[in-house]
Amino acid sequence: MNKEEILRRAREENKGVDEVKRSVENDAARISAAIGAAVCMLLNLLDRLILHSDVVGDTCWIIYGSMIASRVWVEGIALKKKGYVIGAICTTAFVILLAVFLFVGK
Repeated sequence: MNKEEILRRAREENKGVDEVKRSVENDAARISAAIGAAVCMLLNLLDRLILHSDVVGDTCWIIYGSMIASRVWVEGIALKKKGYVIGAICTTAFVILLAVFLFVGK
C-alpha cells in the first residue's frame, strides 16, 4: 500500500466528518465529566456537613459512574475495540457493586 492509497482511504473514511466538530465534542465530553466529578464532590461534602447523611453524596457517585460507564460502552461498541468493551464491563460491574454495597449495607 503506497502513500497515495493510504491518503485516499483516509479521506473516504473521514468523508463528511467535521474535524472541528469532533474536537469540540471530545473537549465537551472531557469538560462535562470533570464538572460532573466536581459537582459530585460538592454535593457529597454538603450532604455530610448539612444533612449529616451519606445518601445524596453516594447517589451522586453512582450516577457519575453510570455516566462514565455509558460513555465507555458507546466508545467500545462504536470503535469495535475489545479493550473498551472490557473496560465498560468492569466499569458497569463496579457501579453495580458500589450501589449494592452502599444501599444494601445501610
